[in-house]
Amino acid sequence: MKKLLIITASIGLAAVISTVIAGALLSESTVVSDPYATALRWDAVRKERLQSGWNVSIVTRTIHLPIAELIISVHDGKGEALTDAAVDLQLTLPATDRYDSEYHMKQSLPGMYRNIVNVPVRGRWLVRILVHKGGKFIPFDETIQVEQ
Repeated sequence: MKKLLIITASIGLAAVISTVIAGALLSESTVVSDPYATALRWDAVRKERLQSGWNVSIVTRTIHLPIAELIISVHDGKGEALTDAAVDLQLTLPATDRYDSEYHMKQSLPGMYRNIVNVPVRGRWLVRILVHKGGKFIPFDETIQVEQ
């Protein structure tokens, strides 16, 4: 009976230790280190977006694994194409930073920017679109659905 109790306790202890080790190895980075400062920056960016009048949207809302073309439309406040802007893209799966990637979008038509992206996992991805033009740098956040 004593041996059975020792074996059971050892197995339980080994399970706890392996869980702690696995958790330490698989931990993700902190989502937001300073929520207050992050909220202030978010508010300032929102105000800058409104003042710029720029409208940014994703033409292709649903894409398929693992490689797809992503098309971004960028227009000014009058609805005219925003040409010769530098448009960069950051893709992230909100549950993890493991698949984060960045792309420089290429202008294909006036106001249309595109590139081939790698999305290895299905789900709802966060797309941060960074638009640079005339000394302005404004980020826009959108989402896309990635399917099989």
